[in-house]
Amino acid sequence: PVVRSVPTGDGNLEVNANVQFLNNKVRPASDIEFFVLRDNLDTIVEKSGIRVPVQQGIEKASELWARSIQSGYRYPGVAAHIRNALADSSLARIKTDARGLAKVNSLAPGTYHIIGTAPLGQVGVVWSKEFTIESGRTNRLNLDLLGASWAQ
Repeated sequence: PVVRSVPTGDGNLEVNANVQFLNNKVRPASDIEFFVLRDNLDTIVEKSGIRVPVQQGIEKASELWARSIQSGYRYPGVAAHIRNALADSSLARIKTDARGLAKVNSLAPGTYHIIGTAPLGQVGVVWSKEFTIESGRTNRLNLDLLGASWAQ
């Protein structure tokens, strides 16, 4: 077992995750697991030894994660390996409610990344977004297609 020191403080994070489609309909990213980490998705994937198959036209770890969830038979075990690497490195895990909202309390001030994927759209949406926690306040973070690391 790995003992990890999670920095605690008086900063809070409120997340609002949703996706607007071409028909202008906005769907909340509901029941989605997000990880709060110090590193971004590319760094986590690289550290875990997962190789992005650029020879197959996949350029980023976020695309690999989305495609491995959608087509597990093409990428056996990859989605689970990425999720486990995120879980092992995470400082906090949260899950959005039916409205696409989630909250993390007691974070220390500093810079973090929030990482998650949603099966919205043709293949999916992946977020690996940097954010800053300021002490003594509620910090709000909106996750949408414009801030997505990869979407299709």
